[in-house]
Amino acid sequence: MRLVAPRGGTEEPTAGPLGACHASRWPLARRGAAALPRGSPDIPKRGIYGRVNEPEELLKLREEIHQMLANAVAVKEQHMADIARRDELHVAEMNRRDELHTSETQRRSDVHAHELEVFRRALDSRDVIGQAKGIIMATMLCSADEAFQLLTKQSQVQNRKLVEVAAEIAARTARGHTPG
Repeated sequence: MRLVAPRGGTEEPTAGPLGACHASRWPLARRGAAALPRGSPDIPKRGIYGRVNEPEELLKLREEIHQMLANAVAVKEQHMADIARRDELHVAEMNRRDELHTSETQRRSDVHAHELEVFRRALDSRDVIGQAKGIIMATMLCSADEAFQLLTKQSQVQNRKLVEVAAEIAARTARGHTPG
């Protein structure tokens, strides 16, 4: 249905689904259907105030309402399916992140255990090297730096690790042998 604005009116509002319009702007709403000339194409097939008079129009209106409700239900179902899909994706992502976190925590734990073992060995070897330096200082009557240089040189000549040479010197001394 097309409505015509009264003279001096502003923007025309659109009519609702039943042809209702704003009473302060439209002549049909203020004065009823009598305000329009007889035989006018703008006279609706409905009664005053948009009431439907014919059974076919009632059926058509009922079908439109049914279709609107069916569309609303379909949109709601689609929305719920989208939410369920997003929830599944979220759960999968959280599980993936949990697995990454667990593996990273395990990796860090392994690294820390390895570092701890390296530090323990370094402390043990430091003690052994210190004992060997002390033995060399006592027997050769030299300083700590000179004893360490002698120990390093012996390690290089024998092509052995410094800690192995120091452990051998400490072991020989503990058994009663003098380094030679």
